[in-house]
Amino acid sequence: MQLLLALLPIGVFAANVQSEIDCGREFQVKAVEHEGFRFVRWSDGNTDNPRSIVLTQDTTFTAEFEKNEYTITTESANDEWGTAAGGKIALYLDEIEISATPNYGYHFTQWSDGNTDNPRSIVLTQDTTFTAEFTISRTGTCGDNNQLTWTFDPETKKLVISGNGTLNSNYTFGLEAPTQTDSLIIAEGVTSIGNYAFYNCSSLTSVTIPNSVTSIGESAFRNGNQLQKITLGSGIETIGNSAFANCPYLITIYAQMEFPPIIDASVFADCGDLSGIDCYVDDASLAFYKKTAVWKEFNLKNSSTAPTTQYTVYFVDWDGTILSQQNVAEGSNAVEPVSPSREGYSFSGWSSNQTITETTIIVAQYQKEQAGEIPVYFVDAEGQEISRSYIIDAAPSAPVIEGNPFVAWMAETGDISEGITIRAIYSDFATPVENISASSSTQKILRNGHIYIIRGEKVYTLQGQEIK
Repeated sequence: MQLLLALLPIGVFAANVQSEIDCGREFQVKAVEHEGFRFVRWSDGNTDNPRSIVLTQDTTFTAEFEKNEYTITTESANDEWGTAAGGKIALYLDEIEISATPNYGYHFTQWSDGNTDNPRSIVLTQDTTFTAEFTISRTGTCGDNNQLTWTFDPETKKLVISGNGTLNSNYTFGLEAPTQTDSLIIAEGVTSIGNYAFYNCSSLTSVTIPNSVTSIGESAFRNGNQLQKITLGSGIETIGNSAFANCPYLITIYAQMEFPPIIDASVFADCGDLSGIDCYVDDASLAFYKKTAVWKEFNLKNSSTAPTTQYTVYFVDWDGTILSQQNVAEGSNAVEPVSPSREGYSFSGWSSNQTITETTIIVAQYQKEQAGEIPVYFVDAEGQEISRSYIIDAAPSAPVIEGNPFVAWMAETGDISEGITIRAIYSDFATPVENISASSSTQKILRNGHIYIIRGEKVYTLQGQEIK
């Protein structure tokens, strides 16, 4: 007698199984788990898997399954820089949201698997740990409604504020910027600077405020213990109390306002003797400044006599050696030093020598020489190098000399172990013909450094080629 066995899965996508089994025969059944699910029990409560069964009647066994539980763990790579949240225990294929929150002065960069979404949705398929990675902020938003952008360069220690809007709140310039900024540039488009915006920026040495700024708030630059130079844009109408107080090293002010704003003595309090601070103004405005309270206390000068701003330029070799250090006026070019040398390489020029507008590092550039190669130098008639090559495939254009047509390139003889020099040769129509030998039928002449043979009315080279 045969009985019918039916196996029905619950909680997993699988086909039902039916088999005919001899009555009284012992056999095994097994529930097969699909990915993400686990077997719980059979419908009769038995939890063995596999299990042995002796059939005595038609029977249906239902295998019951449940989703696996998985743990998602979130952590921070550096708890001082930020935190991570969203870790929990959840079921297979559940969607979980995780997030990273940076501390002040830092920003989130990525999760440990390279994903940069924050917050981020995760579909759970296994136990997983996600580590939030952070870095020091060197750019971000600031100002009212985050309309402005700040950028800090840790190498030059320059802080730049740009965009269009007011800087009356949200002075979040990152962790490094407030304490390490040497130079502050506020770009055109910023219209106001709020109270205490740069209070206690003790490393600041210079401030440039654009023409678009109309107001500077109370104590905006107070306690600038290293501040030496201030440039005030032409649009400034009001300056709050103590805006530049306690800046004891202030020595130069460039005031570009046509009419000096009315200020009280607190604006430049504790800046030392104001008569020792040079204040440059336009010649047409000097009379106004000389009659205005506080401003008249400065050493007022015509802006046309202001010293030219100079920047330091460094010419540096490939290994960091400083070859030349120069102070160059803004808008000028540095003087290139003698070309350096490097064993196994050929000097090919400098990385740049553009118009100087800031402290600049110019690095020597080299071309690697290949073993066994001999450099070829192309020079003009005076011996000045035009170009250099290691594979002669095409000669450069020869410089034009008026009245002296270019003839050819000629390689100079001598020791070639250190290179080959190829000189530009030109024709000189003014060179007289010199008769160096003659016979009844032929004569040799020297012209432009070349010997020619004349037979009758025909002219030949020494190789016998007729010159038409």
